[in-house]
Amino acid sequence: MHQLVTKRLIIREPLESDARDLYEGVFSDPLAMKYIGDGAPRDLAMVEASLRKRIAFFNEQGVSLMTVTLRDTGEIIG
Repeated sequence: MHQLVTKRLIIREPLESDARDLYEGVFSDPLAMKYIGDGAPRDLAMVEASLRKRIAFFNEQGVSLMTVTLRDTGEIIG
């Protein structure tokens, strides 16, 4: 797994298992989504589809948006 580890964070390649945590923590929150794309919250199916595209792009190109977790707890924060 490709990842960057800092004192507080782990920044790593996306996994399909990230979908629900990303949905609950970021993409369903109107405040968090206010300045992302069209500003509308996403539903879980949209997050899952987007995540599959990110994973495929990472596998093909070796670069993508990454998943950010808290190092101490593993909580996905972005």
